[in-house]
Amino acid sequence: MKFIYTLILAFVMTTAAQAQEIKANPIGLLFGNFDIAYEHFLTEDWGVEGLVGFLSNSTDVGTLEYNRNAISFGATGKHYFNPRRGCDRFHVGAYTRFSSGSWEANDSGTTRSVSNTSLALGFFIGQKWVSKGGVSIELGLGAGRKFVNDYSDEEFDVLADIIDVDFFGRLALGYRWASKDSRD
Repeated sequence: MKFIYTLILAFVMTTAAQAQEIKANPIGLLFGNFDIAYEHFLTEDWGVEGLVGFLSNSTDVGTLEYNRNAISFGATGKHYFNPRRGCDRFHVGAYTRFSSGSWEANDSGTTRSVSNTSLALGFFIGQKWVSKGGVSIELGLGAGRKFVNDYSDEEFDVLADIIDVDFFGRLALGYRWASKDSRD
């Protein structure tokens, strides 16, 4: 497992050092979910992206107190069709995502903790708009399969064996500082 963490960290650091566009999900911040992505443009119509995300939120419903913490790492490869500003407009791609987290529920003094580790691979479609000033807005939607979906609680682990679908959704605002567009 340390080898996988080392590979992910090396990819994220290499991608961040060469990033040409950085973006974040503003809606996720409202729910305690922060992720940041950086994209490197290989050509006018190909890009690779690294993502790191953090989730930390708490909810109280009556006597039930619910806490969740997680970290995720991901990578995507994208092909852009008919880009205008380089790596923009309609695109398709593949993604992989690793996440590890824990949930804790406390109901009137009775506490139950569950941890989860998952690794998913899938496909997505999306649209990215880029202004002349370098501001980008990206929407994306996709689905894939969780090849690893392990829970620390057997009750949840049985469900994980049945439901191994992973969903990918994105609304990202970003800034591009190294434009590939020579038509501006």
